[in-house]
Amino acid sequence: MDNTRIHTIDNPFLAPPGTYPPSTQYWDYFSSETTPGPAVFTVPWQPGTPLGLLIPVQWSVSDIFFRQEAPGTTNSTLTITRYTGTGAFVTTNNINDVPVIIPAGSFESTGRPYTLATIDNPLVNSGDKLSLILTPGAGSAEWSFVVTLVQTPGA
Repeated sequence: MDNTRIHTIDNPFLAPPGTYPPSTQYWDYFSSETTPGPAVFTVPWQPGTPLGLLIPVQWSVSDIFFRQEAPGTTNSTLTITRYTGTGAFVTTNNINDVPVIIPAGSFESTGRPYTLATIDNPLVNSGDKLSLILTPGAGSAEWSFVVTLVQTPGA
């Protein structure tokens, strides 16, 4: 079963882009398939807007938390990719050029959650699409990750 969902923590009233406190959004992914399933996440528009009104804003990927329920005998890796066009997903750039690694025998990535110190391309825009390159370690199972996006002040 593959499952991707969005969680929103923000002010219930419409606020101009970049106002404090900035909105936070999460891409929450889980897969219990033998091979992790694909998923595409569309970066959200300004939260709190009236139905049918789309206000683009800029977001920063502030951290990535990566976990597996059954450790493998080899490393599991995760790279988050970004697509800025329309149509079928084609990678424009990676959010993290160096993959997040869960070492063999471990349940979680070391130094978790990965933060801006290791995310080299953190800025994304409303409407961009994010996807994953998840390489499971031998014998590992049930992978999950959470990507946190924080609205960029003034954007």
